[in-house]
Amino acid sequence: MKINQQGIIPLVVIVAVGIVSASGVTVAASKSSIPGDALYGVKQATENVRVAVAISKKDKAKVHLDIAQEKIKEIEKLEEKGETDKIAEAAQELEDSQEEALELTETVKSEGENVDELVELLEVQSKRGQTVFTRISPKIPIQIGESLRKSLEQFRKELE
Repeated sequence: MKINQQGIIPLVVIVAVGIVSASGVTVAASKSSIPGDALYGVKQATENVRVAVAISKKDKAKVHLDIAQEKIKEIEKLEEKGETDKIAEAAQELEDSQEEALELTETVKSEGENVDELVELLEVQSKRGQTVFTRISPKIPIQIGESLRKSLEQFRKELE
């Protein structure tokens, strides 16, 4: 049996385009996912890629702050849906992103770069996190609330 290469090449291109398109749709659909959703793992992988492709330490810090903002939104969505048992995962990721952003900011500062923009973003992040925590704390399990409170308090202290 003879394989017609002229017919296979367009087929391979069509399949490749289909796979890339499907991947893009999956990534886009995962953006609004929260812990417990089927596409949440895709969202986490996408966040890791965003950090990996950020060129400078300053850019990586900004990405971590953006991810932290997303974690706060996830916590709010989980609280609104009454899925407070899943808040711990988003809270841990929030804490991790904040810590990474702080460490990178300190590194950038020690290298002599201006970090005013990062500090401002960190302060906004801290206030937003505290506002959300205050609102949701009566509705979440005590141990999760205590952990989140300590994390936000530590974050605020490190900013000072």
